[in-house]
Amino acid sequence: MKNRSIASEWIVIAKHNLDAAKILFEAKHTNDVIGIELHQSIEKSLKALPAFHNKTIIKTHDLMVLLSQAEKFIKFNPELREILEIATDYYVGNRYPVGGFNILPSDKEIQKVIETADHIYITVFEYINQ
Repeated sequence: MKNRSIASEWIVIAKHNLDAAKILFEAKHTNDVIGIELHQSIEKSLKALPAFHNKTIIKTHDLMVLLSQAEKFIKFNPELREILEIATDYYVGNRYPVGGFNILPSDKEIQKVIETADHIYITVFEYINQ
């Protein structure tokens, strides 16, 4: 049995993170913060799929692991993998200082991750609402 209710909660919050990232990008806010919002949007979008199918949601922030679980239900373009590795680094590498400031992602890179996050969100949203 499908669990549209729980999946919808995940996808709504994913949209909030995606919208926040887009607003911050338009406002020319710092790309490290935007990257964390994008990571969170992708993470929550991917976690909506096992939730929809009443499967255990893996407790990880590694988007590659979550993609592997999500691909049991939806096949994504293999080109996403590189972008998801970058987005995972945003979350892991920029969340806490570790004794050296990381170089901020470029606007071009952030734009590509926004496009990817948007694609994943729309794909999952349509899947759970079909």
